[in-house]
Amino acid sequence: MITDRGIMVKCKNCGASTGSNELVLDLDYEMMVCPECVKQKKQSKDIHEEINKERDEHKLKIHMDEDKKPKDWDSEDDYLERSHKQREQASVNVKRIDNEKVQYTCPKCKYKFPYNTVKKTPTKCPYCSMEVQKFNSMI
Repeated sequence: MITDRGIMVKCKNCGASTGSNELVLDLDYEMMVCPECVKQKKQSKDIHEEINKERDEHKLKIHMDEDKKPKDWDSEDDYLERSHKQREQASVNVKRIDNEKVQYTCPKCKYKFPYNTVKKTPTKCPYCSMEVQKFNSMI
């Protein structure tokens, strides 16, 4: 079939129909492929490069964290550090707005919303529906 894009042919890599004048010689595939295959190959390479970069950064961060720990650091200290972080994440964060209201931060989704301490409303987080936990209202 002849169109304004030239003769329609199938890409030997993906099987998609494309104009013959749009095909590109790709050295990795060692054949003529459509622009979509070239685009997907480039995206795949970009993703792999990003993953490798993040992996290297993570390894570097772990290595740096190990350097900061004291020499007598052991598995008990690791456990205590993890449990402290979990407790901090689960704790309720509130800030006083006025006499009746506080800004409540949901420990699950971190959504901030006004909470009326007199009426005790809302009873659940408007974003994730987690129950509002008790907290010290004298903040």
